[in-house]
Amino acid sequence: GRGNFFHQSFPFVIERVLGNAFQKALGIPLKVRNSAIGGIPSFPYGWCMDHFLGSDADVISWDYSMNEGQGAAVMESYLRHGMTLTNQPMFIMLDTNKQRTSLLNHYANEGILSDAISVSKGEIVDKELLDKPDGEKPPGFREWSKFGAPESCPGRGSWHPKKMEHELIGWMIAMHFVEAAE
Repeated sequence: GRGNFFHQSFPFVIERVLGNAFQKALGIPLKVRNSAIGGIPSFPYGWCMDHFLGSDADVISWDYSMNEGQGAAVMESYLRHGMTLTNQPMFIMLDTNKQRTSLLNHYANEGILSDAISVSKGEIVDKELLDKPDGEKPPGFREWSKFGAPESCPGRGSWHPKKMEHELIGWMIAMHFVEAAE
């Protein structure tokens, strides 16, 4: 969550939204390990994910939209290595690149991945809505362009998701889990 506090990143939004419900309704403790590494492509770190995510991860993700170029080969390498982890985790791709999305769909359609999603706020956020004054926006879209951490903190690049973008991404992913649990 560069430019935001650690707890404002989308993985911790998911934990905040689902933690109590998973524990009470399903008896499943929800433990988030946010191991984000800013400005780094998934290779070679994808080959070491058991060291920084743990070999027992149930869900893994990577934001491919910033550092991966246009191809899908590096993402495929990350996917394949992720499938070697003990729990063969669900895969969440933060990106809508056509080649990577097509590859993810292929893996899901062939039954290689049992559960995978691609998430990006770009296609679902109405740009006209964001241009309105905050008082005319729904609460989740107010202060859309503000980071959560103070101005003196690093990582406040215009390309980094702001606090409310992390909220939206977290809620979108959380709703996927709610739907699956139902």
